Amino acid sequence: MFFSRLSPYFIAKVVVLLTLLLNTAAYTIPWVFANSLSKEYSGIDFHGYWYAGHYLRQGVNPYAAILNSPDPVYWDPLVPDSGNPYKPTAPEYALTLPVTYLDGVTVTQPPVAQTMIVVPAMTAPLNLLIGLFSWFSWQTARWLWLALNLIFTAVIPWLALRLVNNRHKLDTLDKWIFALVFYNFYGVRQGLVVGQQTMICLFLLVLALLFHDKWLLSGILLGFGISKYSVGLPAFLYFLRQRNYRSVLVAVIVQVVGILLLVPLKWGSPMDTLSAYLQVFSVNFIQEGVHLSARFADVRLQGFSFGVILVVIVYFMSRQQVPGKTTGLSENAARLNDLNILTLGIFLTTYHRVHDMPFMIFFLLACLVVWIENRDLAIGRFPSIVLALTMTAILSLLLFPTVPGKVIARLEVLSFIPPAWTSLEAFSSIAMLLMLALSAWLYRAPWQGSEFAENVQQGME
Repeated sequence: MFFSRLSPYFIAKVVVLLTLLLNTAAYTIPWVFANSLSKEYSGIDFHGYWYAGHYLRQGVNPYAAILNSPDPVYWDPLVPDSGNPYKPTAPEYALTLPVTYLDGVTVTQPPVAQTMIVVPAMTAPLNLLIGLFSWFSWQTARWLWLALNLIFTAVIPWLALRLVNNRHKLDTLDKWIFALVFYNFYGVRQGLVVGQQTMICLFLLVLALLFHDKWLLSGILLGFGISKYSVGLPAFLYFLRQRNYRSVLVAVIVQVVGILLLVPLKWGSPMDTLSAYLQVFSVNFIQEGVHLSARFADVRLQGFSFGVILVVIVYFMSRQQVPGKTTGLSENAARLNDLNILTLGIFLTTYHRVHDMPFMIFFLLACLVVWIENRDLAIGRFPSIVLALTMTAILSLLLFPTVPGKVIARLEVLSFIPPAWTSLEAFSSIAMLLMLALSAWLYRAPWQGSEFAENVQQGME
């Protein structure tokens, strides 16, 4: 009798919620910890910042020491064995030994590094903070950073929901489904394993968006959040588009102060630091990722991706800020979709990797706020089916981008597909292309208040 009174919609939400909970408990969490224990690459990205912090402790600019010093120690994908502490291209005694840590560990001989040395692909402000972990030995620092990242991961979707003005229309099931979808992103668990700074940047940028009306606080948060410029650029452009110039100015000042704090250090001149910034960019730019230029590298269509980003930025930066009846989207929905499309455009056209995909939460937010505002609006059976199938494909690729490639590898009939389009990065690119198409459609769909919807309603009357 009890279940007979429940609506099919409610039952479906419960099934989705339980499925996501089961996947989180039985797969996602075990996967993260299993790959964070003994894998060689575990924490490799965080290791770069931990290692760089040793130079800060010894009064040396880490960017210059790792990249521009007389004996640079860095990892370059074009140089075999570079950065490998067991086959170093340069002696690691650039660091003064012994190194004593707060947890009682002392390192008396090289290598200090226990994994490959990666270039600190982040600007000074946030790098200075993360460098404080160098006061702990590698294993302690790694687990502290993983714990901190887990906290960021846990709170981000709940903070992000506060960007939705009509969130009071969501029930508890809706909110938990939203959060659990985010927790199960492949990019989230991959970022946790390699110790990426994506989660802290996303955390800071969401806070900056929440406090957008407090220009000093939002500017400071934005300034630290854009330290990883590849993921921070969309939010920076969004603040510009919203004409929140004071926050933007504060963010720029934060970045400048970060560079100036390095000046008293050995090799700490602004020119040394800026030169290292450019080298970091060039080293990262050539790597594999989810961006389109990586997909078209074999057919020399990299320029296509830059054309896309130019069109996207010019169009959406020049579009009328507050939408009228043409779109039918509320101001909240349109602004979130603007941020979403800026993020998708930049991710598709400039270097990004799978561990940056947690930023697709902005796509989920844009879709969520449109759904809240139009959940009772019938848009037709065929568009509804297409929309449902598209969203299913997108979410499947965000959660399990490795599955399609494994299926293709087993089907000889699909052997003609180039390897560049069968990797998890490739299917992440496909997911973003689908997201971009759907996000563009949101502006022209027959939502409540749009001219198209009004004409349909008048015709029915």
